[in-house]
Amino acid sequence: MTEPAADPAPGARAALPAAPPAPARRITGAVWAALGIVYVVWGSTYLGIRVVVETLPPFLSAGARFVVAGLLLAGIVAWRQGPAALGVTRRQLGSAVLVGLLLVLGGNGLVVLAETSVPPDSPRSSSPSSPSGSSSCAPPPASAPAPARSAASCSASRDSASSPSPA
Repeated sequence: MTEPAADPAPGARAALPAAPPAPARRITGAVWAALGIVYVVWGSTYLGIRVVVETLPPFLSAGARFVVAGLLLAGIVAWRQGPAALGVTRRQLGSAVLVGLLLVLGGNGLVVLAETSVPPDSPRSSSPSSPSGSSSCAPPPASAPAPARSAASCSASRDSASSPSPA
């Protein structure tokens, strides 16, 4: 008669053979192209925000952007997978509304709101109101005549532009 094999000690595991190392992958041109597209599209978002907040209220512009994007994506899903793919449960809808509100009001909304307080001629922005997009308060080239505005008047004009003048 044969005896059953003895159980190993509790908590002891059989040694597994080591997995061979994964081969090194090269980053292809497609990956670099995708990164370049993300870089350009993501960066152009802030340029678009900069332009649109000059004509629309900040939260209206951010909300309109998300509504347009949502309608476009819903149209693509309905076209590719049929209208039934757009069906959601009440719980899914509630969670999507929560995430959407946090994105529009918290993340993107605060960026759009902050863009309204950046002066149009700040050194970080290119604006058609000044030649070659440079700030009117930037130091002039060496060959240029003395500036008509001093640094103190630049900061004073920025401060007065952001606060209402007493009438």
